[in-house]
Amino acid sequence: MKKVMLAVVSVLSLFVTTALFAQEAVTSPADVPAQTDSAPAATEPQAPAAAGYVADRVVATVSGEVITLYEVRRKMRESSDQLSSVMAGGSGREDDAARFQAALDELISDQLIVSEARRMGISISREDVEEHIASIKQRNGWTDDDLASAVRMLGFADLDEYRRQASRELLKSRLLRLKVESRVSVSDTDVQEVFDSRYEGGTTEEEIHLYHIAFVISQDSTSEDISELLKKAIHVRELLVSGQGTFEELAAQYGQDSTSSHGGEVGWFPIGVLQSSLEAAAFGLRDGEYSEVVQSTFGFHLLKVAERRRIPLRNADDARQRVRWELSQAAFQRGYLDFVLELRKAARIEILYVPAP
Repeated sequence: MKKVMLAVVSVLSLFVTTALFAQEAVTSPADVPAQTDSAPAATEPQAPAAAGYVADRVVATVSGEVITLYEVRRKMRESSDQLSSVMAGGSGREDDAARFQAALDELISDQLIVSEARRMGISISREDVEEHIASIKQRNGWTDDDLASAVRMLGFADLDEYRRQASRELLKSRLLRLKVESRVSVSDTDVQEVFDSRYEGGTTEEEIHLYHIAFVISQDSTSEDISELLKKAIHVRELLVSGQGTFEELAAQYGQDSTSSHGGEVGWFPIGVLQSSLEAAAFGLRDGEYSEVVQSTFGFHLLKVAERRRIPLRNADDARQRVRWELSQAAFQRGYLDFVLELRKAARIEILYVPAP
């Protein structure tokens, strides 16, 4: 079960449109094992139950296509789940107004992209979907039962519901390759400028002295166990912030790996060694600062950087490749946002309902 628990995060969470470029077009040189920075996308909205249901409030229309309050609330329930929030890089503590707006924005963008793909005559065949599912099973060494467990863990009722969502997301992915990825261009000059700045002209690189409090997913953890583990991680961070113990003390008390016996000290790390979620969080910290809860394929972490130092650059070619990948990722993200903005400008979007605060 553990391989399903861990890999479901890194593989099935393909379905975040801005992550598609990173996974399918560019391979990160840093991820060992590969792990995405994002949460799994929502399942296809289902019709409200017919029994006793009179009508649903229309929240917005997108060029005549309706988005209902039921759909927004469903999206909010998914994003309000603390695990989903942390997988997406959030804190797990977002408020209702922010989640309502984020859910509505995501549904609008989703509808715009799907409508544009269909307008252009792009389609996804059943064979495309089955190839996608087969590739997931092959990459992870999953059986049919493993796959069924994974899709249920992400909130899908069954594999057929996952297939429907896969078709929709592959449609969006194909459009984004045509409209966004094809425009991404990173020049050698751009790469060299970042390389020279980060690596002092190719001579040194930065290392961080990293500590963590690890909350480890065990071999037989259930989805409920994982949710409880995340709640514990969030609670420990609250203890840190409120001063109810030092990082080292709380690591010794709550840490679940071998580093707990020495205050959570993990060691020294340069860029390109840690999993991408851990690396992004750790290198974004100031010395002595605590991270939010960070998800990896091993579980959840609270991070602290004690100090930094410069060391001789290990491999200049790898460093340049890493810089190019990062710049490509950033360029794709900007292109994606610009593309969605273009679609919004061309569409007729009416917001008909916003709940009272």
